[in-house]
Amino acid sequence: MYSKNKTTNDRTGSAPAGTLTKQIRHDLMVGLLHAWPKFLPVLLIFLIPAFQMEGMIRSAAAMGHLSGVFTWGDMALYAFRGMNVYIPSPGTSFEIPVVWLLINLYLAYIIGNYPIKDIHGYGQQILLRSRKRGQWWVGKCVWNISSVVVYYGLGWLTLAAATLLTGGRLSLQVTPELLGPILQIQQAPTARLILSAALLPVAYSVSLSCLQMMVMMILKPIGGYVAATCVTAASAYFYTPFLIGNGSMLLRSDLVMENGISLTVSLVSCLAVCLFSLLTGYFYFRRSDILDKS
Repeated sequence: MYSKNKTTNDRTGSAPAGTLTKQIRHDLMVGLLHAWPKFLPVLLIFLIPAFQMEGMIRSAAAMGHLSGVFTWGDMALYAFRGMNVYIPSPGTSFEIPVVWLLINLYLAYIIGNYPIKDIHGYGQQILLRSRKRGQWWVGKCVWNISSVVVYYGLGWLTLAAATLLTGGRLSLQVTPELLGPILQIQQAPTARLILSAALLPVAYSVSLSCLQMMVMMILKPIGGYVAATCVTAASAYFYTPFLIGNGSMLLRSDLVMENGISLTVSLVSCLAVCLFSLLTGYFYFRRSDILDKS
């Protein structure tokens, strides 16, 4: 009976039970857990804005401008504030948003070339046995999104630890008197600011990582790196909702600047890019002779 069923499965091309689960487990184990050393620098990256803000507050407090009290929420706003819209004009230089670029470009490095590497390794064996390319692609999508969530989870935990180490309060409440130094505004709906800080960077990174993976499948890993870098750099320089990186910067939100990008527009734009990338990558992978590519 077993041999007969196995022969039937091989002839019809149906996947063995649990193949999708096995594929996802393999991708999370190899692509995420075994890649844990790549996530260690994430702690250092998120410590940069934490200690920058702490130093700014201490200096202002010493001059009597601020009380020196800050929270985890204040740290998050500072870390994800991005940069103001750049308007080219004589005497105005473009200030590189170092922290924002580091956060996004290092994530592109973490995404790296795992899908291409896997298709020439054990993942190829799973694919050949199941003959279900869709399952292989779903596993990579789950790995991709999980990597982004873990990345930002570590970032928020790092900001929490830095808040405690530097004498701040572990609260997501925003200190009103810090809105000016951090976001250059005097008042705003602070709950929506925290919600934007929590959702928008993740949404942008998920869509960018999916775009990177799609381009990687077509133009190899270097193409994915170039695509992620170009979108991120262009988003810093040009202000338009069509460059989704703009929506991940709090300083370009409609909560902070007039005619800024709303939370809804940002999320819809990121979702559109994400779905386009995943569907395009899937159809390309399904129709290409990817196993013969080096």
